[in-house]
Amino acid sequence: ATGLEIGIRPEAIGLSGSGSGLAVEIGDVAHLGTRKIATCRIGEHEIKVVVPPEQPIPSERGVLEFNPAMTRLYSDGRLVG
Repeated sequence: ATGLEIGIRPEAIGLSGSGSGLAVEIGDVAHLGTRKIATCRIGEHEIKVVVPPEQPIPSERGVLEFNPAMTRLYSDGRLVG
């Protein structure tokens, strides 16, 4: 069986209140001065997103957008794209 994984750094993920992308539930938000880190969930998976301090974060649900140029695909732990 082939296991596929997507690899992307938290700062290459956009978070907004609406639009096209991956719908998520928004949990904790850590305020770190020069940035915020939002913990988002989709099903049983947790995704951390780095957000600029001036950007508002939706309160319960949001949409993630992935930068295609910074997204990698792995098959059984090996980079394939």
